[in-house]
Parts: sequence; structure tokens; C-alpha cells
Amino acid sequence: MYLRNIILGENLISEDYNIIRELDPKWAKSYIKISRLKGGLFNKTYIVKDEEGKRYKVRIPSRGSEFFVNRDVEIMNLRLLEFTGVVPRVVKYKENSKIAIFEFIPGIPLSKESFKNSEIMKASIKAIKTIHNSGVYFNNTFNVFLEVNRYYERLKKDGILKEYGYIANEYPLENFINITKYIENIIKKSEIKESPCHNDLLPANFILSKNKVYIIDWEFSGMNDPCFDFANFLAELEILSDEEEKKALELYFGDKASKVRERIDLYKFVSRVFWGLWAMFQFRNSELEFDFENWCRFQFNEALRYLKRLKEFWFIKI
Repeated sequence: MYLRNIILGENLISEDYNIIRELDPKWAKSYIKISRLKGGLFNKTYIVKDEEGKRYKVRIPSRGSEFFVNRDVEIMNLRLLEFTGVVPRVVKYKENSKIAIFEFIPGIPLSKESFKNSEIMKASIKAIKTIHNSGVYFNNTFNVFLEVNRYYERLKKDGILKEYGYIANEYPLENFINITKYIENIIKKSEIKESPCHNDLLPANFILSKNKVYIIDWEFSGMNDPCFDFANFLAELEILSDEEEKKALELYFGDKASKVRERIDLYKFVSRVFWGLWAMFQFRNSELEFDFENWCRFQFNEALRYLKRLKEFWFIKI
């Protein structure tokens, strides 16, 4: 089926037809094929294939996402990292609409189970270390402690905590916030050397292409403690055995792995609280078809599990 020089793929949202066509003069004048990618919790994402067979990824931001991320900053950060060879190239960015066109990386998005493969784990950690050790300096920072507090206060201000009180009543959210502040004070006692970080290293943000791993979706990027970035990465891989996690830590930190283990576990708890609060926002605001309530419960249940570990394994009195 053709419409205004567009071949329509599956699940294309009607109002996005013209938006995509007008992103590039060549696309407006020739036949292009557009299909929507599944997944994505912040955007509508499409693959555009032009007459020459070249493919691009087009990302259209969802309503309300500006509270969480600064897309202008994300694009600046990505352009700084292009030389590393492990991130997608920015082809075009529309500052007014925040719509971006990226190079399409053909490959397989990874899953939690993918990281059970030792070679995939090794390649993924190599990509993470490439970013952390790149020497790039972002002009923004990502401070998860500030973000947790900002999210919580906004949830209260917007009435979301009250509106979805059944969730707030099931979990000790206020206690989560207080524990996060306590952990912040512990972390502050350590010397932290900030690095460029992704801060959202969930499995689907890793693409395996021809035995190489690329990292996509940099909305939360900023200078940060690389230990948080890696802790957030491991927190998303809760299916790993203790031995598999130990090997992952050794791949990244080498002989310093045992020394950072407590810090990693502290950050895991904070990461789960952060993403649980983020999911609560999506109950009301997201346009996307995704079970944010179930995902929120999962995050808070994981926070409780990590809290138990902090008390029983590290003997932290919280």
C-alpha cells in the first residue's frame, strides 16, 4: 500500500506519516518503507528504508518525557561519543520537535538471558568500559540521589502518589527515600572519579551486530560514578547467579572487584527505587502500551530484596 510516496509497514501510527516523510527532502520525493519497532518506553521508534535500501532509525518522543530527559543534551553526548565506535551515529536532529534520525544498527537486541553467554557478557562489558574510559567529558551530570528526590517530590505534587495510593501503601516508599539519603551519605565518603555514563543499561539497550556490541538510547546519559552505571547494569540482570555476577565484576574491575562490591550493592537498591518511581509517573502520563504498574511492582520488590541483602550481608543498619 502506498500513501504519499510511503510504503506502510506494520503498526505505523497515522499521525506520524507526514512527520516522518518531511524529515528529509529525499524521503518526501521518493518511495520509502516505514515500519514501527516494538519496545521503547519513552518514544515511538520507526525504521525507514529508502529507495537505495539504506535503513535509518527515527525516534519520535512521547508526550511528557521532557520532565525526565533533556534530548538536546543526549544528542550532544552521543556526538561526543561517536569516535568510540560503540554508539549509533546521529544523522539528523530536529531541535524544535526533538525528533532524531540515527544510523540503523542491524543486529539483535539483547535480553537478560543473553548475558548468560560469557562471550556476550565480555563484549558488553568491553563496550561499557570503552565509554567509561573514553576521556569524553559531558557538560551535564546524572545524580541518581537528586533524581530520586526530584521524582518523589513531583509524584506528591502532582497527586500521583495519592491517585495510586494502593501502590504507595503496599511499599514503604517514604522509608525507601530515607534509606536512599542514608546511602548517599555513605557513598559521599568514597572518592569518586566521574566518567561519561549511560545510566540506563538495561539489556534491550545493547545490540549485538557481527560479534560486536553497541549501546543505544542515551537519554539518561551524563557524568556519573561508573560504579552506579555498572550497578544499574547488574541490577537489570537479576537472573545471573552469584558466580556469574562475580565474574562480571571481575571482568570490569579486575582485582578491585571485591573492594567495590558493597558500593555496587548500595547502588543497586537506589537504582531499583529510581526506576520504580519513574514507572509510577508512567501510569498516568505514558501514551505507550506497556504494563507500567507491573514493572513498578517488580522494581520495588527488587528494592526490598536488595535492602534485605544490605542488612544481612553487609550488616548495614538501616
